[in-house]
Amino acid sequence: LHGTLPDTMGNFTSLVRFDADYNKITGTLPPSLFDIQTLKVLWLDKNMLTGAIPPNIGNALSMESLALEDNLLTSTIPESISSLQLMNRLDLNGNFLSGPLPSLANVSRLARLYLRQGNFTGPIPKSWGALSALRQLSLTNSLITGTIPTELAVLTNLNQIEISDNELLTGPIPTFTSLELEYVQLYGNNLVGNLELFFTGQTNRLKHFDVEFNTLTGTIPVQIGQYKTLDTLILAHNLISGTIPTTIGELTSLKSSLHLYSNDLHGKIPSELGKLVRLTELSLSNNNLTGTIPPEIGRCSQLFSLFLNYNNLTGTVPMIIATGLPELIYTYLHGNQLRDDFTDTFCARRDPVDQLGADCFSSSDAAGVTNRKVECPCCTYCCDAEQQCRKVTP
Repeated sequence: LHGTLPDTMGNFTSLVRFDADYNKITGTLPPSLFDIQTLKVLWLDKNMLTGAIPPNIGNALSMESLALEDNLLTSTIPESISSLQLMNRLDLNGNFLSGPLPSLANVSRLARLYLRQGNFTGPIPKSWGALSALRQLSLTNSLITGTIPTELAVLTNLNQIEISDNELLTGPIPTFTSLELEYVQLYGNNLVGNLELFFTGQTNRLKHFDVEFNTLTGTIPVQIGQYKTLDTLILAHNLISGTIPTTIGELTSLKSSLHLYSNDLHGKIPSELGKLVRLTELSLSNNNLTGTIPPEIGRCSQLFSLFLNYNNLTGTVPMIIATGLPELIYTYLHGNQLRDDFTDTFCARRDPVDQLGADCFSSSDAAGVTNRKVECPCCTYCCDAEQQCRKVTP
């Protein structure tokens, strides 16, 4: 379909559902559309609609599902939308909407609220804490400010919360109490406070937890091992300190990512990581880890990326890691104090890794200490003591 929506659409006084998504409809939304008292479902996502959402949208009192995702809509979301008490889905993702977020105070049945990629101003309304049916909330890349209201933390049906890439969003992560919560994605904000507080009242149904690129402090709590349904744990690029608790080895459902890189972790890499036999990505780089690489990591037979670069690891790479791990594609080991004999075993692999990084270049650091050159004929990245790396051809 293409063309515009005529204002005479309001003449369809018995219309219940209008579904015309994935078309090439242009022009503006006719105000008369929202005067149809029988209209329950309006899906116009992925068209080319422009202009503002009509202020009389609050007249569509039978509306249950409104989806206008990926259009070119501008201006603000009319506050009158808060009159749609029967609405259970509101999807305005991917437009150019601006201004404050609506209170939605009376939309008590709202279960799915999607407002990604907007140009909003101001904070998340505290009144959203009254949305007792809310299960999914998405506010990624929406320019919101302020903090995550504690009122959201007590929503007992909340299953998925995605509030990422809002660099002016600060404050702590509330202690969510929903027993339904499975998916938490809060990366790329400016959240602060102690990471441990999140895990004091959390459900053990949590599957996905991503808080990368914030300024969280504290340590990785010992009780992390209680969250046995986690399949993704991403804590990278924060100010988290302390050691990696051995209880992290109890997260045997981890099958995607364990990313702890770019923090202030110290101590040894726990051998208990070898229990994570389904894990595909392990990144511990850019910390202050010491000791040797535990051979137990060689039990993680599904690993395709292993990033241990820029720590203070010593010894050599265990044979089982260098020659085993059949799925391994990316291995970065540079910026440590590893013996140079590990490269022989890596270069002799039947299935060579696509990317292998080691300290292949000699240089001196600021203190005049010479970084020992590693002979690595199969390396694809060679680095020096100043963390300068170059792509090379094996």
